Amino acid sequence: MVILSNRLNHFQKPRWIELDCDAEGSILKQRPLRSQPRKPIYHEVWENDDGKTDFASCHSFKRKYRHPLEKPKTGPPNASVVSLNCLDSLHEPPAPSDRQSPLPFRRERARERGPFARRGS
Repeated sequence: MVILSNRLNHFQKPRWIELDCDAEGSILKQRPLRSQPRKPIYHEVWENDDGKTDFASCHSFKRKYRHPLEKPKTGPPNASVVSLNCLDSLHEPPAPSDRQSPLPFRRERARERGPFARRGS
């Protein structure tokens, strides 16, 4: 879905264009719509607010995330149900880390120097 609107003249009605694309992003078909669609059925919504009247004359588009016309993302069917394999991994002890974090060393050094000491000294 592409919306052509005019951010400087709000009296100009937006134009709604439905695009069919392949997996690589090549446009296969474009259809102008008579009015704003009512149902959220589109995978992506893009907008050009430069006041252009047709799709071919537009050079830049902005992606509109979580637009009301964008199809909601669906998660796994039963997200609240945890599989038994996940529960087994919760009871295993964590693997020992080869690398120690330098953060405790830095905190000890800061305590030794005091709050008003310079970093270089």
